[in-house]
Amino acid sequence: MEETEMATTLGEIAEKTLDIVKEREEETMEEEEKVEVNAAEGGGSEEEGASEDDGAEFYSNAELIGFCSADSESLKTLKNLAVRRGGSLTIPCFYDEKYKSDRKYWCKVRDWINCKIVAYTNTSGRTSVTDHPTQNMFTVELKSLQDSDSGYYWCVVEITGGSDDCDYVYLIVSSDPAVSVMNSSVNGQEGGSVIVQCFYSAEYKKEKRNWCRFKDKCFLGGRTNTSQNSAVLVTDYGKGSVSVEMRGLQKSDAGWYWFSAGDVGVTVHLTVTERPSKETTCSGTEKPKESQQFCLSHN
Repeated sequence: MEETEMATTLGEIAEKTLDIVKEREEETMEEEEKVEVNAAEGGGSEEEGASEDDGAEFYSNAELIGFCSADSESLKTLKNLAVRRGGSLTIPCFYDEKYKSDRKYWCKVRDWINCKIVAYTNTSGRTSVTDHPTQNMFTVELKSLQDSDSGYYWCVVEITGGSDDCDYVYLIVSSDPAVSVMNSSVNGQEGGSVIVQCFYSAEYKKEKRNWCRFKDKCFLGGRTNTSQNSAVLVTDYGKGSVSVEMRGLQKSDAGWYWFSAGDVGVTVHLTVTERPSKETTCSGTEKPKESQQFCLSHN
């Protein structure tokens, strides 16, 4: 795929994402006006009730903007992700080398007013955050997701003595997600191939479908050579399903990918293992069993 075409594809996705954010912000402003009127009439505010929620940590709207550098290129994740109700999802958050030793956390935004820290690095439970410093990334694993888990979240790197670094993602949980995959984690061997089955709902039939590698490139329909020996073959059946076949796998192909329809995506992790060595035996048939010689050949 040409670089100009790839840039256009990612640009369209970014533009649609921005439209969604603006729309959500307008809705939030309307809600805030209602809260102010309610408070003026003696009804209290949402913030008063939120501060008592299980002792969770919150930030005011002003602090949310100030404590977090959301326009930074030092921390990046995906923007709009879909998952089926009751399912699980793993979200990768990539950071700069300088953040290897800093603590990371996952934060849920509430109406752009309050931010609740859900989990810190190396915690476990329904939400777990795991740091992978050798890969300059941390992952957020979400389990048993329900509709109430939908909303905006932040991948955050905690910066001592300064503003934290972050990037947001919008999560949509529903009984019929816009996009989904058969398996969110696939394994293959060097030189082998893997197939990922992807699905999209009828409302996204006219939207452009993409298979992308995070922070790298996107692949449209047809065959794309990714290196001297590996290739990606994307077959769009046009009936709610897309098949992605990755052939001639190499170790460098391992990592995070995502399938998207329009501006909504779902993550897939690919693991590539070494091809097992092929063992053959060479023996002298005329020698006693205990003195037979063996040799190994490796491909």
